[in-house]
Amino acid sequence: MSVDVLFKVSSSPEERCVQFPLVQGSAFISALYTKLTPRFGSGVFFRSFQQRAISPDHSVARIVLEDGYTWLLHCFPQDGQSLQLHLSNNSCIEGNRAFTGVVQLIKVPRCHAPSDFEALVERCAGKWPTSVIVSASNNTPSVSEYQFHFKTGSVFQASSLL
Repeated sequence: MSVDVLFKVSSSPEERCVQFPLVQGSAFISALYTKLTPRFGSGVFFRSFQQRAISPDHSVARIVLEDGYTWLLHCFPQDGQSLQLHLSNNSCIEGNRAFTGVVQLIKVPRCHAPSDFEALVERCAGKWPTSVIVSASNNTPSVSEYQFHFKTGSVFQASSLL
């Protein structure tokens, strides 16, 4: 139900990597960057891109793809310097520098008003699951209960969508 994917630059004398804690049930795709420049590509192509600062340690980019879906990309730098993203062409968004911090991506469902969903996501961004434990019990021969216990990482106190 969970796996940690780690990509490292092997030719570098310093630690440069990106880690993806992938946990079933997570609302965000989270990436923990260490001294790498983020780059995001799409075969569907980007229709529009807008980035804004929420605080000195948190920015969000609103990305609309050509298929009409909206994605939110939250950035949390750990070095105190904001990450500026730019649309380099209709299939690539790039960061302006090597980045250490957390990036989270979430798709806005079409059944929600985008502004309501974005407000909810802003309150919950900055937290991600690192693992999950599933437990079960049989109360009767025909009834079972399952529980999911998530362990989380975070850049600050955030609400959880888990």
